[in-house]
Amino acid sequence: MAEDYMVNLFKKIGLESPEGLNYKQLYTQKAAYPVKATEISVVGSDLELEYQIDFTEKFIMGQTYYDAEIESEMVFIMERSQLKDDVELLDGKVLLMTQEVYYDYKTWGRIDKMLADGIEIEAIVVSVEVSAAGMRVARYIQASEGVEFEANDPVFINISSDVFSELTKLSEEDAIIKISMDYEVIDAEVANIVGVIPGKNEIGEDETIIIGAHLDHVGNNMNGTYNAGALDNASGISVMMELAQAFMAGEQPEDTIIFVAFNGEEDGLLGSEYFAENPPIEYDPNHTQMLNLDMVGSSGEVPLMICTLDNNGYEMQSQLVSLSNEMDIVNTSNSFGSSDHVNFSNQGIASVMLIQFDDAYYHTYMDTVDNAISEERLNDIILLSLAFIDQEAFE
Repeated sequence: MAEDYMVNLFKKIGLESPEGLNYKQLYTQKAAYPVKATEISVVGSDLELEYQIDFTEKFIMGQTYYDAEIESEMVFIMERSQLKDDVELLDGKVLLMTQEVYYDYKTWGRIDKMLADGIEIEAIVVSVEVSAAGMRVARYIQASEGVEFEANDPVFINISSDVFSELTKLSEEDAIIKISMDYEVIDAEVANIVGVIPGKNEIGEDETIIIGAHLDHVGNNMNGTYNAGALDNASGISVMMELAQAFMAGEQPEDTIIFVAFNGEEDGLLGSEYFAENPPIEYDPNHTQMLNLDMVGSSGEVPLMICTLDNNGYEMQSQLVSLSNEMDIVNTSNSFGSSDHVNFSNQGIASVMLIQFDDAYYHTYMDTVDNAISEERLNDIILLSLAFIDQEAFE
């Protein structure tokens, strides 16, 4: 639905499609979809757990599983030494861990050894602090080649520190925890949406500018709530579309401008990886710049982070910093990845991300326009991007 909506917008604005695509660059990736809401309860207890308020699931290929009906005793792992001796006592149990224990790299080494020795860990429940907006949903699976989910991998649950404390007390009474999780992990055919404003210069012979923003988010919680993704990343898409409309209404640029709505960002930057490795339109990496728009126009008073990963993007970053200062936009220069510009940097392309990383509502059902977006700050990013592209593509 989102893909078709973007295609219609590109057509309405008048962007051209790369030859043979009809705007959609199709590719296949792993994707995870909840069949029903994950539920957690404790047998014989009046403890009630609400999804995204008290807990969320998280799974990463090669570490955790995604589909389970668990009914098991809990064991509080206070220190990793408990994963070394008498581990057969942990067989078939749900392990409760603090963040300190879980994120100790030696912990996972011992867990891997236990699994290899046939010890079955049903689930790992980790204590986390919860913001006022609730717990963040993370369905990042990054389908790395050769890595698969295994049915004997434990389910992984983040749980609020208050509930975690209650569970540790109940574990001393040999209480039974029930976890019901049902996800479908499929090989999905999805698409990046690509539109072009051809420049006067021939493609591949002079500079090309790629403007990108990811269109995907973490979606439906299957419990009557969904994560709207206003800041992450309808904001970036909206700025990109404003730029496309503005440039289509003016004179033809000297250089070609490519607009891309990337899919699969939340699953590990998969759409931009495919685009960067399989560009559907010719361009010279040595004469191309990529501007990535991700989480812009935040309502929170956070600075604009102007991010690049390597020396290839330093000049572009400096230019955007100078323009931001001229426009009185509070900014910082950063070396920061975790978004789609990474894959272009990996190809030797000068790449910069604009991001106002306000995590107040990030990956929660409260990431809405009313909560998370400032129209004034969004307009600042539009004007900054217009000024940069005007300097680069029209001179």
